[in-house]
Amino acid sequence: MPSHETPPDRDQIAELAVDLTADDDGEDMPRDPENEIRSLVAAYANAMRAQDAHAVIAFYDPALVRFDIAAPLVTTGRDALDEAGLDEWFAGWTGPFAFDTRDLTVHAAGKIAFCHALIRFTGTRQDADHALWARWTLGLRRQGGQWRITHEHCSAAIDPETGAAQMSLD
Repeated sequence: MPSHETPPDRDQIAELAVDLTADDDGEDMPRDPENEIRSLVAAYANAMRAQDAHAVIAFYDPALVRFDIAAPLVTTGRDALDEAGLDEWFAGWTGPFAFDTRDLTVHAAGKIAFCHALIRFTGTRQDADHALWARWTLGLRRQGGQWRITHEHCSAAIDPETGAAQMSLD
């Protein structure tokens, strides 16, 4: 969904998150893991656009390991599933907020998958407009019929001469 469209409401996101993580119904039907992961990433992006921390957290495995763009550099388990902290972060954005993915690549085999993409956050924070690009890699595991994010790595490129983060594609 392009960022200029109205994001789905909280109930729609919660329903999609449940649908994507529901247990298999026991039928021996062929699955398409790549499309399942693409659907999960799309639903995650919608939850981010709606600034719904509860829905975002629902995509993660309780044993999550996260390497994030902001400190601390690594968080795990319950510390990485900080719904209140994510709510606080969302509250710092005013007006429309966009979360977009670009060049999503998915690799899945059996119960393990990983994907990577460029992601962009745009909006107004602290009275300034921001458009921030970052690199995003997810490791996922299918357990009990559910795909969950078990590893997340979000990083920015740096300018090797200055050491400053490069948050644009220019």
